[in-house]
Parts: sequence; structure tokens; C-alpha cells
Amino acid sequence: MRDEDIDFGDIPEFDASFWASDDAAPPADNSPRPQSGPASYTFEVYEDRSGEYRVRFMFNSEVVFSTTSYRTKSDAHRGIETIKRHMAEAGTIGID
Repeated sequence: MRDEDIDFGDIPEFDASFWASDDAAPPADNSPRPQSGPASYTFEVYEDRSGEYRVRFMFNSEVVFSTTSYRTKSDAHRGIETIKRHMAEAGTIGID
């Protein structure tokens, strides 16, 4: 799968709405998120209140970031693979 094959929809500029979502729904069964070992990094795909899918990247049980919405669950999983593939080459931007 190539990045150009994924329909990301309208991805906003880097702002708070890109990294976290106010419409994030808790897990349906309120179960604790899985952990393995002393430090656990995980991706979690979930359905938001509008019926679209988002991805949370988590460290232990804390949300590090949440993505913009995807129309289908398979698009969200492809988004995870894109993040994994490009994470090492990602630059850092900051406010001076």
C-alpha cells in the first residue's frame, strides 16, 4: 500500500484538533487498555461519536496523540501503517 492510495480526507494544519479530539468516545465496555511489560506503546482504533474512526497512540494508558478521522476502520489501520513507516524520519517543529 502506498501513501497516495490512502484517502486521508481533509487533514487540518497542525493544530490541537489534529492531535486530540473532543469527540473521542471511551471504550464501549470501559475496559482498561492493554499493557505489556514495564512500558507499553500501542495504537488504538476507535469509533468517534460521528461514526468515523480515529487512532490513538498511547504510552501505557495515557493518550499521546489522536488522529483526524477516517471514513472506514481499514483506512484507520492503513493510517497506522503509514505512521509506523514514516515515524523515524519525522522532523520536529516548535514555537520559538
